[in-house]
Amino acid sequence: MKSEVRQTDRQTDRQQISVLHFGGHVLNYSRNKLLVSGLISNDCLVYECHTNKSGFRAFFDLFKKRREFFDKKIDFILVSFLGQKFIFLAKIFFPRIPIVFDVLSSLYDSNIIDRRSHSEKSLRSFYFFYLDKLSFLLSDLVLLDTDQQIKYLSVLFGIKKTKFVKSYVGSNEKIFFPIKNQVGEDKNYFLVHFHGSFVPLQGIIHIVKAFELLKSLPIKLNLIGKGPGFEQIKNYIVMHNISNINLFGHGVSYEELNKYINSSDLCLGIFGDSTRTHRVIPNKVFEGIACCKPVLTLKTEAIKELFSDNKNIFLTETNKPEEIARKIIFIKDNLTLRNEVSRNGYFLFLENLNSLHITKKIKDAMIPLLNYEYNNYNSQK
Repeated sequence: MKSEVRQTDRQTDRQQISVLHFGGHVLNYSRNKLLVSGLISNDCLVYECHTNKSGFRAFFDLFKKRREFFDKKIDFILVSFLGQKFIFLAKIFFPRIPIVFDVLSSLYDSNIIDRRSHSEKSLRSFYFFYLDKLSFLLSDLVLLDTDQQIKYLSVLFGIKKTKFVKSYVGSNEKIFFPIKNQVGEDKNYFLVHFHGSFVPLQGIIHIVKAFELLKSLPIKLNLIGKGPGFEQIKNYIVMHNISNINLFGHGVSYEELNKYINSSDLCLGIFGDSTRTHRVIPNKVFEGIACCKPVLTLKTEAIKELFSDNKNIFLTETNKPEEIARKIIFIKDNLTLRNEVSRNGYFLFLENLNSLHITKKIKDAMIPLLNYEYNNYNSQK
């Protein structure tokens, strides 16, 4: 793929920050689109140096493409989610340019601690740990989504907290937004929505067991997605004849997902058992409030950084199916409160969590890393 440049209509000049988005990131991933569109809206110039290739082919592809930027003013290298390996290439290709790593999640934490895909004493565990640690050390700024994540990962990897900056995941308002009259008024049941990748932190089995308790009520669930725990969930639903769950068994496009969220009466967050569940605020929570929908999720320290129960979100104290079921019934039966919480969540999104606000804070964190000439110029404007 040929490298791209994206910029505003304003003429490029010295005081405009220029960012090179570098690596093998998924271009259409909502967070990446949020970063690019938000930085542009904040008067940044954004270049793309991207590869779809893997392994050594990615190295050689980026090695060739890097030449296109030798004659351009680049203030920062931005490496996106799952870009640990590309940090090393960025440091080699552009050794004097500060690197901003939008890590959001540690490979070691996700794969070894949370999913337990390998033993903590395995070579794969060793690989993930030092890949994470070295990528953090080589970066000048590391973006994580909550204070809880910063506290945990700084201790885990022995890295000073000052290297980390909190950046809520947020949501791209061009992808997830309210659609008027999307919920059918003649619908004779309460529709709940969940989408996910069936990883442990999501706690889907607790959601499914909650809906087993709700089988006799006019409450249904759209369960969208597929992943490591899908077969276990599918077998449980079949064995227990849980007829009020519509199990998709596949993902959907962002456009379709936005419609499904808007068609629902309530969106669900996460209810996992792992420690990571308590340190993150997942995409689906932000996507729900971006569509002006009420969201129900587990009460955690991370969630409390931003949300308040019965004000801009609904929370359960535990992930027990009985409590999840009771809270869903409560939300269903309290339309006035449901609408108030939806509005408050949406206002919170508009004021703090859309692409413009998320990237404004990132830009503010980047500016001190620029050279003295830039900062001195702007201080006299």
